[in-house]
Amino acid sequence: MPKLDLETTYEQTNDGTKVHGYAFNGFELATPRSDPPPKGTPNLFQWSLLVKSDGTVERLPSKVIYSAR
Repeated sequence: MPKLDLETTYEQTNDGTKVHGYAFNGFELATPRSDPPPKGTPNLFQWSLLVKSDGTVERLPSKVIYSAR
């Protein structure tokens, strides 16, 4: 992607405030470390939370942005 914006964002809804952010799951370390290639599958995903007006927080489903598989 020419421009990938990974800033945390939020939006107001009737149910509360939805907060969106990004996380990366990547490569697992190999033993010994000199054992190429790195093992694992890189994944970039967007997580979302709903912060309700009563102060409770609900985890919303994550969305995969990129996966090597």
